[in-house]
Amino acid sequence: MTTEPLQRLATALEGERQALVHNDVPALVQATSDKLAALRELEMAPDLAYAERLRELAENNPLGDYLR
Repeated sequence: MTTEPLQRLATALEGERQALVHNDVPALVQATSDKLAALRELEMAPDLAYAERLRELAENNPLGDYLR
């Protein structure tokens, strides 16, 4: 696995954060869709080498507090 899905995940999380700050619902929907696609790809081929980076991204997930 390349770091490509990780980069897409990081970009999507930042997009969610920006959409929340700017109250931009269409951008939030798109960023969340992008995030889920990246997560599905990562689930299909997990690589423990990326575990720490995934943990960092999970901690920075702007919707994470709402989903707990």
